[in-house]
Amino acid sequence: PYFACEFAVVISGIWWATGFTSHLDYFRDENSLLGENLNSYFPKTYMNTAKNNYVQSRYLQDASYIRFKNLQIGYTLPKSLTSKVNVEKLRIFFSGENLWTGTSMAKTFDPETIDGGWNGSVYPLSRVLSFGINLNF
Repeated sequence: PYFACEFAVVISGIWWATGFTSHLDYFRDENSLLGENLNSYFPKTYMNTAKNNYVQSRYLQDASYIRFKNLQIGYTLPKSLTSKVNVEKLRIFFSGENLWTGTSMAKTFDPETIDGGWNGSVYPLSRVLSFGINLNF
């Protein structure tokens, strides 16, 4: 989700004053409208200057990750039980996709799309849970 804040970047003279909620962790003194934040992750923002655009490596992140992509569990009831109610086969199942991701990266990034998803151009992964019953007469 995007969140409007005081964080801004000057790019070719155009102001970009919208960032992610994690960008609110920037240095602010006691005179800030959002309150003081002296132990911030990001530096103080400067307007109309290139001070925040210097090349540096402070914000490099480890893009390694582990992801639990898919789980399928099912059980077919024995024919001795289902034949009593004129059912040939009864199967119950659960399926889950994108259940868990372990990474030390900021939550604003998906480690699988880190090279192209930094500007919000990649749709985030959805967690999908499915339950069902297959019934054959």
